[in-house]
Amino acid sequence: MEPYTSYLLSTIGYTTATGLSRMVEGLLMHDQITRILSAEIFTSKDLWTLVKPTVREIEKEEAVLIFDDTIQEKPYTDENEVVCWHFDHTKSRAVQGVNLRVITQNNHVFAVLYAVFKLECLSIKRHLNHFALRAQLYLKAFHVALDELQILKAA
Repeated sequence: MEPYTSYLLSTIGYTTATGLSRMVEGLLMHDQITRILSAEIFTSKDLWTLVKPTVREIEKEEAVLIFDDTIQEKPYTDENEVVCWHFDHTKSRAVQGVNLRVITQNNHVFAVLYAVFKLECLSIKRHLNHFALRAQLYLKAFHVALDELQILKAA
């Protein structure tokens, strides 16, 4: 999970298992990444277990950690296993639609939440906003790639 969450943080735009495999020059193959992501279903409890030590380390009385889900209403679609009834707290009633928290790529969502958490922790630690922090990450990655290129040219 760690290489995938780092990939999510360091990539601009569309992310795929194939993209991660290409980024690490085949050290992890697309199928391996897919197997890692689909090996088990991660839950909110798993996420909390993963982030709890860090949360406890940096928690403050006035801080909150919020994970939200979204319901995309589909009032004219027949019910099925994806489109069904959910309680919408913004409307204080049940609505028919898709709860975007519960989707087929559940483990990808888990990895994204964990990546966002890691980014937030780095942001707090370095006293930078997310954009400045990502810019530093990209700049560092660029320098590492440039150094590797210089080594290849010298060989």
